[in-house]
Amino acid sequence: MKVAVAGILAIAMSLIVATARAEQPPVSGPVKRPVTALQADEFWIQVASRQTLPDSIEVAEQYTAQFPRVAVLQSQNGWYAIVVDVVRDGVVQETLKRLKDAGRIPGDSYATAGKSYLWIAWPEIDPYAPVTSGN
Repeated sequence: MKVAVAGILAIAMSLIVATARAEQPPVSGPVKRPVTALQADEFWIQVASRQTLPDSIEVAEQYTAQFPRVAVLQSQNGWYAIVVDVVRDGVVQETLKRLKDAGRIPGDSYATAGKSYLWIAWPEIDPYAPVTSGN
């Protein structure tokens, strides 16, 4: 009888803990910032993706000397995309070819509308945010 009661208490406690976890926000840490919306004719140049934020930042930092607007964007699938720039439709393939041929981006890099990108994970300041005069 004591074993049965202990088992029921253990199940009840695990349900309470699971419910408490489910009610917590899914992500902790830095405040999430929405990804800057691109124009209809613009595409992100994605050079890599990683499963963890630290790994993503490490990869992104390798591109900052060549690309001033490198960012890490969290995707719907939980992975982090490393993007180095935005390119307009009409020059997408030419730009990708030129950057790949010059060895500036990996051969499997591609352009994407980024519809699955949710949050800017890095850097702290959005390199794609519109510039305002501050007035």
